[in-house]
Amino acid sequence: MFSNPQIASYINDNFVPVWHSVRPVPILKVDFGNGRVVTRTLQGNIATYVCSPQGTVIDALPGIYDAQTYRELLGELQEAASTIAPTTDTLHAYHQNQAEGLKPTVSLNNLAKFLGSADHVLHSANQSTQKERDEVIRKNLQEDSRLNRTVWRLATHELLARVGQVRPEDINKQFYREILHTDLDDPYLGLGDTLFCDQ
Repeated sequence: MFSNPQIASYINDNFVPVWHSVRPVPILKVDFGNGRVVTRTLQGNIATYVCSPQGTVIDALPGIYDAQTYRELLGELQEAASTIAPTTDTLHAYHQNQAEGLKPTVSLNNLAKFLGSADHVLHSANQSTQKERDEVIRKNLQEDSRLNRTVWRLATHELLARVGQVRPEDINKQFYREILHTDLDDPYLGLGDTLFCDQ
């Protein structure tokens, strides 16, 4: 997302951008036998926080998006940041209202689709041509964008409505654990039992 020139320009023109890496990028290596090995970095989970000048979280975007969706959401967050006083009461009311507006768009079916899509990397790696791989990645990104904008955005508003005034460093681990389903303290990203089940 951030390598897109339009996105980078919009962020630089409208925000004071700060990047913070929370852990090294995981690398997946799959040996298909007969010398066929695929080694890829896994797309990391991203939390985009929009904060007040004092550092209070106004709102946040969970995960990755296609460029158009991300740009639209950044515009919404920019407007929220310019109109909301970062007090506990105003933040609570804002996130409660946003959550209520999203509830009709979210269903258990959406969540089931998301949880069933964990084979993105392997599925795209098994396509025979670069064009086919690119198309799988494009479709996966569109689906991720839709789910992040509905299911996980709703969960984000519900979390931020509960916590009130916080800075990113105060909520980051909780945000990654509850919204992005990534425990930043787990070196195996939840796969420890699977990876070491025979030991």
